[in-house]
Amino acid sequence: MKVIFLDFDGVITSAYKNLEVDDLCIAILKYIVAKTEAKIVVTASAKESVQVYGVPFENSNLYNVYLKKLEQYNLFPYDYTSYIGSNRSLEIKDYLNRHPEITQYLILDDVPVSNLCNGHLVLLDEGWGLSLKDIRNSLAILRGELKFYSLNEFEQSPEQRVIDSNQKFAKLMKRKQERGLKR
Repeated sequence: MKVIFLDFDGVITSAYKNLEVDDLCIAILKYIVAKTEAKIVVTASAKESVQVYGVPFENSNLYNVYLKKLEQYNLFPYDYTSYIGSNRSLEIKDYLNRHPEITQYLILDDVPVSNLCNGHLVLLDEGWGLSLKDIRNSLAILRGELKFYSLNEFEQSPEQRVIDSNQKFAKLMKRKQERGLKR
């Protein structure tokens, strides 16, 4: 089973749209879900009011602000992580330990999570939320093409990434040649 661990703020909302749920972000999420058949597991802190403080689900921001909007796009959470003291990394680790049937997982968040999640996290710009540039990396992770996507990769064009890679390679080769000449 494939799972998307989904935060809300900074993922399906954007600061540039007054932190309101953004239709484009949800449409992109729907595309990723459709392409991968992944299930959505909510990690957002909005679940705390229901899980910890006992706010009735139908009166919660979790439902009224976020889930109603997801439902408009026929996106329904499969499950929720358990609240573990505002530590999303531990919540995800706990969930994975309790669900060995998960074969691939993607974390969509605007806050870095622990090293446990390297290769599974697409770190989003909270200003924009989920955007078109995040689709490729999200699909790659859910296909099992694990890779750590650095912050620089989100800010650079593909051409700039190639130039940077070539420069790093050239420096490495130069150092190897210098070492070979010294011996």
